[in-house]
Amino acid sequence: MANAHIGCRNFPPFRLSGGARTLTAAPLLLFIYRAFAESLAGEHAHRLAAMQRAETNVEERLDMLEQTHHRRRQRAITEEVLDITAGFEVLRTDSRREAAETVSEDAGW
Repeated sequence: MANAHIGCRNFPPFRLSGGARTLTAAPLLLFIYRAFAESLAGEHAHRLAAMQRAETNVEERLDMLEQTHHRRRQRAITEEVLDITAGFEVLRTDSRREAAETVSEDAGW
C-alpha cells in the first residue's frame, strides 16, 4: 500500500504518497477524533441538562400533588368533624327539648 486513496462521492479523490500519508494522516485523524469527542461531550452535556430539568419538573410536580393531597385530606377531615359536630348538636337539642317537655308535663304546663 504505497499510495493511500482518500475520496468521497462529492469530492474528487486525491492520493498521498507513503511519507506524506503518515505526516498528514496523524493530524487528520487527531482532528477527526477531537471533533467526534467534542460532539459526544456536547451531546452528553445536553442530555444531562435535559435530565436535570426533568428531575426538577418531577420534584415540582410531586410537591404540587402532595399539597393537593393534603388539602383534600384536610377538607375530608373537616367535613367529618363538622358532620359529627352537627349530629351532636342535633342530639343535644333534641335531648334538651325532651327534657323541657318532660319538665313542663311534670309541672302541668
